[in-house]
Amino acid sequence: MSQRNEEKFTTKKDLVELEDRIVHEFKIVSEELMQKIELVAEGVSNVHEKMGRVEKGLTEKIDSVGADLSAVIRVSYLDLNKRVDDLDRRVKELEKIITH
Repeated sequence: MSQRNEEKFTTKKDLVELEDRIVHEFKIVSEELMQKIELVAEGVSNVHEKMGRVEKGLTEKIDSVGADLSAVIRVSYLDLNKRVDDLDRRVKELEKIITH
């Protein structure tokens, strides 16, 4: 019977050692995983910051192009308005000539 108790003790000791090794390995794996997760989080943060800068740049460019386009439209509108007024004047002159 004493031999059996000795085996159980050894088996229990083996299990405790196995548990310790498993816990140790788990800690190593979890630390590595946490480091990788932190790297991914840093990458996401960097991409987010870069996207913010790109968005700001695009917004500024769109605003600039919009202002330029508005100016071109204004000039074109004024030019067309002048041409219509000129044609209107010429039509009135021709109507006077025809009616006399």
